Amino acid sequence: MHPPVSFPARTLRKGAMQRFLHLADIHLDSSPNGRLADTVEALRRAGNLAHDRAVDAVLIAGDLVERLGRPMQPAERNALRRAVGRFADRECSVFVVAGNHDLPGDIAHLADLRGEGLIHVTERPGTWTQRGGCGAEWTDLADAARWTRALALDREPMTLIVHALPWPRRSWLLADRAAAPTTLTGLAERTTAALREVLAALRERTVAARVAAPDATVILLSHVNVRGATVANGQTMIGTDVEVGWFDLDEVGADYVALGHVHKRQSFSPRVWYPGSPCPRNFGEPERDHGGLLVEAGPGREPAVEKIVLAPVALVTVEATFERGAGALRVAVGGIVPPCDVRVRYEVSEEDAPAAMRAEAACRELLGADVRSVVFDASVAPKRTERSREVAAARTVVEKLAAYWDATDAESDPARRERLGAKLATLQAAREDA
Repeated sequence: MHPPVSFPARTLRKGAMQRFLHLADIHLDSSPNGRLADTVEALRRAGNLAHDRAVDAVLIAGDLVERLGRPMQPAERNALRRAVGRFADRECSVFVVAGNHDLPGDIAHLADLRGEGLIHVTERPGTWTQRGGCGAEWTDLADAARWTRALALDREPMTLIVHALPWPRRSWLLADRAAAPTTLTGLAERTTAALREVLAALRERTVAARVAAPDATVILLSHVNVRGATVANGQTMIGTDVEVGWFDLDEVGADYVALGHVHKRQSFSPRVWYPGSPCPRNFGEPERDHGGLLVEAGPGREPAVEKIVLAPVALVTVEATFERGAGALRVAVGGIVPPCDVRVRYEVSEEDAPAAMRAEAACRELLGADVRSVVFDASVAPKRTERSREVAAARTVVEKLAAYWDATDAESDPARRERLGAKLATLQAAREDA
C-alpha cells in the first residue's frame, strides 16, 4: 500500500512557500438523506480551485465516507475515486489519512489511481517525504532505520514532509503493548499515553528533518479530536475515545497542522486548523461557509490561511407561527438567502394541527422558487383537559364527580347520576371503614 513511487509532480524551490488545499470530513453518503449530489458538487468545485490556484498538494484529513454501519456503496466509491483522481490530474499531490468513519480498506484503493500528480493514502502513522519533482516516499513510524536512511540520502533535498496521524484506533495504538487495562479509566489513560508517544516520535522526526532539510515545509495531517473543539451549536465536543490538546499537536513542530473530525471550521493557533466539512450534513450544521482552507505554508513561517466556500447550498432553519384565524403559517423570510434548503419549525395545538398541515403548501410557495426544498417540522402539543374550578374545590370523590358532570355535561340523566353517586359513596365508605 505504501511502496516508494516516482511520478512527475510540481517542481518546488527550496524554502519556498507552498500552497495546500486542506479538506476533511467529506462523508460521501448515497443513502436517501445523504446529500451525495451536493458533496460531489463541492468536490468538483474543490478540484477546479486546486487547478485555478495552482495548489501544490491536497491534504484530506479523514472521514471520506459516511458508512452508517454498512459497507461502502458503489456510488460512494466511484464518487471518491473520481474526486481524488481529478485532484491528481490537476498536477498536485494528494495526501489522505483515514478517519473514524473510514474502516480498514475503505480508502486503500485510492493508491491505485495514477495521474500526473501523486496520491498517497495511509491508515497508520508515519511520514511522507517529497524531493523536488520526485514522488513522495513513505516511512512507517515503526521503521526507524528506514527514516534514518531517508534523511541520509545524498540526492535532491527534501521540499515537503507530511507526517500522517490517522484516527487513533486502539488496534494500532496498543498493539505492541502489554495486556490492556481492565477498567475504562485505565484504558483511556493507556490510550492517551500511547498517542502522546506517537506525537513525541513525530516531533523527533521533525527535529531531525529540520537539520537534514532546513528548507523543507513540514505538515502534520491528522484526524483527531482536539480538546475544547466546538460543534455547530457552540457546545464543546465530548465523549470521544481519545482526545488531545492542540498544544500537543503544535509541539510536533510542523509549519501547519491540518486536522479533520470536527465539522465546524475553527483554529486553535495560527498553525492548527479544522477546515470544517465541504457540505453540511444536516440542519444541525447551519453555517453558510462550509468548504475548506487554502493554505500557504513554508519552513519556519506563519501560514497564510484563506477560507474557501465549496457547499452548493446552505441548510437554513426558520421558525413559523400558525395563525388560527387566517389558517396560515407565518414565516420571517429575512434570514433565508438562496440557494438553500429550508426547514420550517412551528408549534401547534393538537386541535389546530390538521389546519396547519394544510397551510404548509401555501407556506412553501411563499418561500419562493429559489429555495430548493422545504421540510416542515411540526411540534404538536397534545390536548390538555383543565380541571374546572368547581372540581378542584370539591372535597370528596362524590362531590368531584358531580362537579365534573356539571362542568362537562358528560352525564345529564338525573336518575343515573343519583344511582352512580350513591354507589360511589358506598364504595368510598367501605374503603374508609376497612
